[in-house]
Amino acid sequence: MRIENFLVMGAPVAIIGATAYIFAQRWLCHPEMERGLHWRGFLLKVACWPVYLLGFILSLIRAKIPYIPTSKEAVKGRFFQLIWPHLILLVIYFITLIRVIYMRLIITPEESLILTTEAVWGMVGFATLFILMNSGAFYAAWDSRKPPSGHPWSSIGGDSAL
Repeated sequence: MRIENFLVMGAPVAIIGATAYIFAQRWLCHPEMERGLHWRGFLLKVACWPVYLLGFILSLIRAKIPYIPTSKEAVKGRFFQLIWPHLILLVIYFITLIRVIYMRLIITPEESLILTTEAVWGMVGFATLFILMNSGAFYAAWDSRKPPSGHPWSSIGGDSAL
């Protein structure tokens, strides 16, 4: 499928999805306090892919996971604990990108290059888009090195904030 056809056929799906997301915000947030697009929440959803993947794998093997309540306190020194799946993904991305460029420049015959250019660079573009969306995870993990001091609930003013 040519990229123009993909964009023409995919545009209605993207527009309907974005419209549904924006329309649903009226019920998913506090109207006076949380207006606009919630890009931070979107980046958080994208950055949580390791959690969803692990949950999926554990569901396949029917693992029993006990409920363990955790304290909601900020903890220092968890950068690599938070970011290692994203770093592995970034390394795989760059290895793949270097291999694709090497294969396209050195190995692939010219007649194959013409036939596959659009598909190959389209896939590289989609992979790059996902890597860019994961940048929120890098920022959040880096920011977690210096958590704010104090109890996390101390800055919230009781029922009046709801």
